[in-house]
Amino acid sequence: MSFDLAHKRYKKQLLQMTLIGKSDEMATSQRYILQWMRNLEKPIQEQQKIAFKRGTLAKDKIGYYLMALPSETIATLCVSHLVKKLFQEFVDDMN
Repeated sequence: MSFDLAHKRYKKQLLQMTLIGKSDEMATSQRYILQWMRNLEKPIQEQQKIAFKRGTLAKDKIGYYLMALPSETIATLCVSHLVKKLFQEFVDDMN
């Protein structure tokens, strides 16, 4: 899945840059994307716990399976979709 690859790539890149002490040299946009993903992971994880604890998710609905995805995958999907929309808006404004 391309979202998993994007998440793994950004995580690996951040780790590599941190290990060599150059994480501050990442492009500003990359730092924003990573920060957005990190900021979303915990709230998503909390919502997942609440939803599964309540037991209100029906297994015959897609929401159950979406909520079963790892929180970092959902965060990556959200941020990727947001960036895509922002780029679309930018391109539309240019025309």
